[in-house]
Amino acid sequence: MFDGVINGVLIGMLVAAPVGPVNVICIQRTLRLGRISGFLAGLGAVLGDTIFALAASLQFVAISSFLKS
Repeated sequence: MFDGVINGVLIGMLVAAPVGPVNVICIQRTLRLGRISGFLAGLGAVLGDTIFALAASLQFVAISSFLKS
């Protein structure tokens, strides 16, 4: 029974994830090169998004402090 719940959650997550270019790359690398390669591709995408979000938030702080003065 517990295996069915795990399978249901995994299938639900796969269906809920929008298929964009990054997901296609992760799926492609996983199928061709294995789980570790797919995981690293996803990790790289997350790292890139994190850096972009950090840069955007720092610019927001700079602009808001400029507007206050």
